[in-house]
Amino acid sequence: MTLVAILWIDKWGRKPLLIGGAVGMITSLTVITVAYYLNKLGGYVIFFFILTYIASFAASLGPVSWVVISEIFPNKIRSKAMSIAIVALWSANFVVTLTFPAILNHLGGGAAFLIFDIMCVLMLIFIISKLPETNGKSLEELEKIMVKRT
Repeated sequence: MTLVAILWIDKWGRKPLLIGGAVGMITSLTVITVAYYLNKLGGYVIFFFILTYIASFAASLGPVSWVVISEIFPNKIRSKAMSIAIVALWSANFVVTLTFPAILNHLGGGAAFLIFDIMCVLMLIFIISKLPETNGKSLEELEKIMVKRT
């Protein structure tokens, strides 16, 4: 699925790929959360939605976030800002990896998946409302757009 993002990122744009991936992730996590609360965890449905979540992430948020990070910062501070953004990204990955098992053990599967489902909804709202489309724009054009927003 990462190949999908690589092949289509310049055709579809960053924002549509991120929105589509977020919707796929939200849908998958919602179905898994409901399945936990209804105690319907057997069969191929859960397996399908876990694979759908992974595919949605791999086709969108996983690779596209790296491209967006390299484009959204003004030229003057790009290297330092990218360093901070990448440290924040890897720190968030570490926190999710570290906390998910503990949340799963203490609160149960339904609550664990619900928490991450809510985070994906917040991510979707952020993408729609705050993230500019960077596709087809020069770094100088993007700098003007981002400076106007701040």
